[in-house]
Amino acid sequence: MTDTEETWFKVGKANLILDNLISHGKAEPMIIVMPYANTYSAIDPSKNKRGDALVTHVFDREMKEDIIPFIEKNYRVITDKEHRAVAGFSLGGRQTMAIGLSNPEMFDFVCLYAPAIWENEFNMFFNDVFADPVSINQLKLLSLSCGQDDRLYNSTLEFNKVLDKKNINYRTFFTTGGHTWMNCKLFLTESVQLLFR
Repeated sequence: MTDTEETWFKVGKANLILDNLISHGKAEPMIIVMPYANTYSAIDPSKNKRGDALVTHVFDREMKEDIIPFIEKNYRVITDKEHRAVAGFSLGGRQTMAIGLSNPEMFDFVCLYAPAIWENEFNMFFNDVFADPVSINQLKLLSLSCGQDDRLYNSTLEFNKVLDKKNINYRTFFTTGGHTWMNCKLFLTESVQLLFR
C-alpha cells in the first residue's frame, strides 16, 4: 500500500533470497514478476469508501488481461497453473487472496503474507472468493503467514476460522514481530521452498 514493486528487492531482498535458496537446492528455479499493484490511481475518488479504497477487482483484471499475457508472450515460461504461483504482502496479500482463491484454475500456489483483511470483510467483500471450496482445495498450497505482533494478526486468526468453517485446506507460518519487511523475508523464504515441488 505504501511501497512500490521495487521494495521487494531493495528491502525484501527477494532476488538474494531466491538466488541463495536455488543455489542450495532448496527452491526450484523460477521467474518472479513484481508488478506495481497499488490500484488507487484507478479508483474514482468520489467513491473512495473503505471497500473501494482496498479494491481487488482492478488488479484482478490487470493480472489476467495484461500481466500474465505479457509474461507469457515475452518470456519462456510454462503456462499451466501447476507452474504458476501468486503471493503478496499486506495490500498485496489482500489482492493475492482475491485473485488466487477466486481463480483456482489459474494458480496452484497461493501465499498470503499478513494480508490486509479485517473480520467484518470476509462476507462483505470476499463472499465470492469462498463460493467454491472444492476448487480451492485443489490448490497444491494455500499458505497464510503473519507476525504475532502484527496489527493484522487477530484478523488472520479469524480468517483461519473462516477457512476451517468452509473446510478449506491451508497451512500457516506465524512468527514473532510485526508488519515488517523483516518478517516478510521470513515468509518468502518459508513459502518459496514449497513451490513447484
